[in-house]
Amino acid sequence: MKYQNIQPSEGINSSKKNPLPDFLVLLVGSLITIAIVSVFLAYSMGWLAKKIPFEKEVLLTESFEHYFDEVDNAELSTYLNKLVDQLMVCSELPTEMEIKLHYIATDQFNAFATLGGHVFIYKGLLRRLKNENQLAMVLAHEIGHIKHRDPLIGLGRGAVISLAFSMVLGNSPNLLGDAGLLTLLSFSRSMESHSDQNGVEALMRCYGHANGSYQTFELFKTARTELGATKPILAMFETHPLDDDRIEDIKYFAEISNISVAGELTPLPEGFNGWLK
Repeated sequence: MKYQNIQPSEGINSSKKNPLPDFLVLLVGSLITIAIVSVFLAYSMGWLAKKIPFEKEVLLTESFEHYFDEVDNAELSTYLNKLVDQLMVCSELPTEMEIKLHYIATDQFNAFATLGGHVFIYKGLLRRLKNENQLAMVLAHEIGHIKHRDPLIGLGRGAVISLAFSMVLGNSPNLLGDAGLLTLLSFSRSMESHSDQNGVEALMRCYGHANGSYQTFELFKTARTELGATKPILAMFETHPLDDDRIEDIKYFAEISNISVAGELTPLPEGFNGWLK
């Protein structure tokens, strides 16, 4: 038999069907699958976080303890830490948990809780408080976040979201950096409400009433107006409940819990404002 070099027909390796529709189906299917798995894992963190010992959470903060430096102020530190110790008991914080309070001497109007029991409070917020009860409400609210493991839940959800985006965009996930930022920002409205309730209960146990609870957020509302904070168009875009809703929710919770929101207020220590350097 004589050898013949027969050439293949033109177009033998190409389909007459446009591959774009199949590609789009695969792409959309992959994105939907990633989204479903991410949502499932993110919301599973609420259950998983409570299974992780608090000491393991504390270990996560050891590598960035240098971020927790605060201004040295002995008188203020002594007073705030004594109040925190009382509120830990009044919040019925589990014995294995510890709150580490940090005072930041800047005019920012803020306080927040993060991993490992670290709570930050700023001079700009402290200057506006009228009495110890309002200060206790702020601190007990942040202690509530620690008690409910909200920072760890936020970290886990942030890590899942970061990983999902990296799968879609094809880049390497910066899990600790991205998720650490989300830990400060991504507490849900239900988390905030539960921490408000912790504040009301803690005030009741410490002072015998919850006067100063909803009044704290009346003060916040006034401060935000004075500072020119923009009002959201829709509440659904806010992670924190709106001030008016928050005030009404606190009043309602106190009512159904048979907790009085009236009572003698405890003044801040003499010279308190002078400590805020």
